[in-house]
Amino acid sequence: EQVRLLGEAASILKVRPEDLPARLSALVDGQRRVERELAEARRALALAGGGSSGASAADEVRDIGGVKLIGRVLNGVPGKDLKGMADEFKKKLGSGVVALIGVEDGKASAVVGVTDDLSKNLSAVELVKAGVAALVDRVLAMYLGEEIVTGRADEVMRNETVRRVYLGGAIETSARPESNFADKVPLLQVENISVHYGKAQALENVSIHVHQGEFVSVVGLNGAGKTTLFNTISGFLPYSGEIIRGGEKLRGISPAHIAKSGIVQCPETRELFGEMTVRENLDLGGQHLEPAEQAKQLEWLFELFPILKQRQGQMAQTLSGGEQQMLAIGRSLMMKPKILILDEPTLGLAPVILEQLSKALEKLRQTTPITVLLGEQNVTFALPHADRVYVLEHARIVWEGDPGRFAAEAGEGYL
Repeated sequence: EQVRLLGEAASILKVRPEDLPARLSALVDGQRRVERELAEARRALALAGGGSSGASAADEVRDIGGVKLIGRVLNGVPGKDLKGMADEFKKKLGSGVVALIGVEDGKASAVVGVTDDLSKNLSAVELVKAGVAALVDRVLAMYLGEEIVTGRADEVMRNETVRRVYLGGAIETSARPESNFADKVPLLQVENISVHYGKAQALENVSIHVHQGEFVSVVGLNGAGKTTLFNTISGFLPYSGEIIRGGEKLRGISPAHIAKSGIVQCPETRELFGEMTVRENLDLGGQHLEPAEQAKQLEWLFELFPILKQRQGQMAQTLSGGEQQMLAIGRSLMMKPKILILDEPTLGLAPVILEQLSKALEKLRQTTPITVLLGEQNVTFALPHADRVYVLEHARIVWEGDPGRFAAEAGEGYL
């Protein structure tokens, strides 16, 4: 069924199936714009329930068959279909809420439907969550190809195994208290950063800080804004707010200069030179070093990732996914970064590779002064390696704290 749906999506978007993931990622921008439009839903809900909280002129509230359709009807949702939508809402929900998001001509569109007796105290995010939970009859939770549990959405989210797998459960953490780090002023300060892609807001007043030698994880689901945050720090995107490294503001500094100054990003897409060998890719990372220093750094790297030494004459494009990830991290480390940004390093990797990456990160933490900013949606990987954790959700930081407190304080919202 998933293969069939993906095939239909590829056909609608007029892309090859193998290009679909990248295209869908691009559509996240449109979805963020939809979420911004729905931020006014609380005021509109009062109107839908008969109150008068003064919904903005941008909101449309239509009563179709006893269902209030709230928020703008965007791109490709013709008015003639609203009655059909309302009928489906009532048939499926009886009473409640649903968020309908569709795609037409590469643009996202959304409608939120609310029946008359819905509580008026739901936030826009809660509206969407409630709608998804109401639409599905069963949820199947899986991990590493095996079923964990099947049941109603609320039952699955309460399941202890699901919480352990997706939230980390009682995994051991080794966070160092923030007071342990000697620098009075953090090495990296991101202050009230906002980023837009056109009219879509990708980051909204995001603030984080990282101390010298600290390992900080930014946890968030796909589309939360992790890559946008990292690309902004690396100088690729315009922004409002301030980014300060070691007391120096980075605004106006080129990405190349930022990288040379010690902020090095290992991107989610790896960006390897596939028709070059492993050694050539690594040499590119270390090309700014003196020959003796480059040789020393390469020897150290081969101790960290022995497989790269065995594969150094092999074309990068012929490596396995896990080996390519090690090569991408290795090339970044050849630049001898002061701050290493890792964007989703575990994405799509087998458990045995995750273990190798975990050991490498722990070795970096124990034996080097490097500072690491890790972006992950896999909290079982992110938490054990973090001194502090930020949760990024819908372009905003919604939680910050010790990894040991994550499951209790932020786990349910993350699920």
